[in-house]
Amino acid sequence: LVGRPTAAWLEAGVVYVPEDRQRDGILPGGDITENLVLGSHRSRARWGLISWRAAREQAVQAIREYNVKTPSAATACGQLSGGNIQRVILARAFAHEPSLLLLHNPTRGLDLASTQFVYDRVREAAQRGCVVIVVSEDLDEVLALGDRVSVVYSGRLVGDFPRGNADPYDLGRLMTGVGA
Repeated sequence: LVGRPTAAWLEAGVVYVPEDRQRDGILPGGDITENLVLGSHRSRARWGLISWRAAREQAVQAIREYNVKTPSAATACGQLSGGNIQRVILARAFAHEPSLLLLHNPTRGLDLASTQFVYDRVREAAQRGCVVIVVSEDLDEVLALGDRVSVVYSGRLVGDFPRGNADPYDLGRLMTGVGA
């Protein structure tokens, strides 16, 4: 799939939640409805036209389900807090029912409530059988979410530990290249 368009990745069941929510995750000037349609616009279209009424109804449902704090689905995503933007991105990601979910620093800069929300949704996805890969420099996050923790340093795998066998100090050393 490398080099293939986003649609090919989505068809294969692969969804990516980017590190930079503002730059890579949303269209800041687009409203919540428009942002939730991204990636599924082709499958939603009939004769090349999107039913915006149906898209708004689904956006209202996603806002409720993902507890997005916003006045309406017509609010520009760029006006939301980081935690609410991440909730919109997760709502869009999970709407694709991925079999593989890639998350890059999924809770960086989020408040405690939003961090817990992300953790809960990621764990639910894994319990449903979705393969979840979390790339993060936050060791606490990796230990909280990982069934397995792998450390890559300078492009090579230098450590791989099942849950419960990953000592934070050993991981830290490997992450900095000491003992790698």
